[in-house]
Amino acid sequence: DPSALLRSRAVRSLKGIPGTEASLSPLLEDPVRLVRMDAAWALCRVRAGEGEPFRAAMGEFAQAARYNADHPAGRLQLALLEEARSNAQGAEREYRAALELDPGALPARCNLAILLSTLGRREEAVRLLEEGVRLTPGEGVLHFNLGLAYSDQGRREDALSSLKEAVRLDPTNARATGILRTLETE
Repeated sequence: DPSALLRSRAVRSLKGIPGTEASLSPLLEDPVRLVRMDAAWALCRVRAGEGEPFRAAMGEFAQAARYNADHPAGRLQLALLEEARSNAQGAEREYRAALELDPGALPARCNLAILLSTLGRREEAVRLLEEGVRLTPGEGVLHFNLGLAYSDQGRREDALSSLKEAVRLDPTNARATGILRTLETE
């Protein structure tokens, strides 16, 4: 399509769909930087380190994120890039930098908590989420993630309380509702 915006949207819609790599690869050499960066991002988990067009497009993606590193969203992009590269230490550093810039940055806080939990640092993940709930008590996503973290630790009553609050704050969160119902019947 001659429209770079449509090509960009098409790439984003194909991200994560198995078997689309062959369709996305040629877009690594698209004349428009946005399309190249979107294609690189869509392919990064399955193609990390393959081919010069991929490396060049990922370099452009990282450069754009570094340019915006004085904003939490830029640091979040850098953290996601480090995670895609399987660099947990780099991802943690960038998530923490995002939180230093804005302690209320929900995606950075939630993603960091998930990363810490994955690394076996569950207590630290819980403390991070509890701090988030204290800072922004009206955010259902924080209560939801905290409920999951409590559940992982076997803290059933705390998990129930957090999940109930998550559902109260966001009744459309079907996942929270389902997990809450499951815990209530155990």
